[in-house]
Amino acid sequence: MNKRGSHVGIILSFVIFATFLIFIYTTLQPTLKTGREKQVILDHIKQVTMDEITGNLTIVSVRLNQADPTVPPNSCFSLADIQEVSRQEGSIVKDVNGNIISSKRNAGVISAAWNGQAGEFFRIIYSEQNFTEKKLTTPTCYNLNSAPSGFYTLNVNRDEQILATKINMMLVDYGGKHELLREKFSVPADSDFAISTTMGGVFLGGEPPASSVNVFSEDIVFQYVNNTADVTTGKIRVSVW
Repeated sequence: MNKRGSHVGIILSFVIFATFLIFIYTTLQPTLKTGREKQVILDHIKQVTMDEITGNLTIVSVRLNQADPTVPPNSCFSLADIQEVSRQEGSIVKDVNGNIISSKRNAGVISAAWNGQAGEFFRIIYSEQNFTEKKLTTPTCYNLNSAPSGFYTLNVNRDEQILATKINMMLVDYGGKHELLREKFSVPADSDFAISTTMGGVFLGGEPPASSVNVFSEDIVFQYVNNTADVTTGKIRVSVW
């Protein structure tokens, strides 16, 4: 047996195999590098997006323990905003079953319809969200801030939620201030991005051009507060290329 020939064959096979691996690596490396870079950009956009569309939600729960003492009853109550609430925030009032109650808010005081009976429960919701409320037309309401001790019970809960209004604001910026949003998202000049959302079955935003290559996309499914203070499901798609 020619052992020398066998050794040469093994070495030659190894050299060919190593050369093949080097070829594959040098061929795929630019693509792999691009993929890693785009994924980093994509992850950053997703994080900034979630920060941008999240806002404060303050829920003031009011239980009226006594009946309206006025004769005739005022058919509504009024309550000064708590300290934690900004006057720039929107508001909406719901009953214990989640039905929207007629209300109005002026000069830091919110008023809501009330039948004057004891035991009624209301949720006053304040947020940066633009709510669609039922307008109260009653001119004079029973002032809870002047009510005797024990007339009502108040509980305050603050939380952070994704808000439909903030999602729409971001999409407006995407359509009209793309370059400013690019800077906020730290997207390099040699890359581009698209953001779209589906809320209530309605698609808004943009998508990558059909001619785009090496497009990296991810969907974010989330719960958000809509304009009637209901929590529902939406989806945002972020694309980078």
